Amino acid sequence: MEVNLLAYKNYLQSKNYSPVTIRNYISDVNEYSKHDNLETYLDHIEKDQNHSRYISSLNKYFEFCLDQHLIDKNPLKSLNRKPYQDIDDVLEKYKLFLIKKHKTSATIKNYLNDIKQFINFCES
Repeated sequence: MEVNLLAYKNYLQSKNYSPVTIRNYISDVNEYSKHDNLETYLDHIEKDQNHSRYISSLNKYFEFCLDQHLIDKNPLKSLNRKPYQDIDDVLEKYKLFLIKKHKTSATIKNYLNDIKQFINFCES
């Protein structure tokens, strides 16, 4: 799909987005246009701290494309991708869950070590 950034910028301005938001959305869509396809772009941004903004930018761009009849459906809606979660964050949430379940500190330590070993096994 060819990216028409000027038309997209005009669309965002007509929707009264702030200049900063417009600048970010244009920049994000421009970056997306450098990738071969949506999957490679999503892989590229998956672990970025601005991941949510990039997805929002892309979603808004696809809304524009729908509005202009450039596409029939939003490709983001048909993907079965789970948002990236840092493993340390997940382990911390699990630890808090175990604490709420009144598990002993030794049990919690063992469970977390088992999970970390399993993850290391999967990555090797």
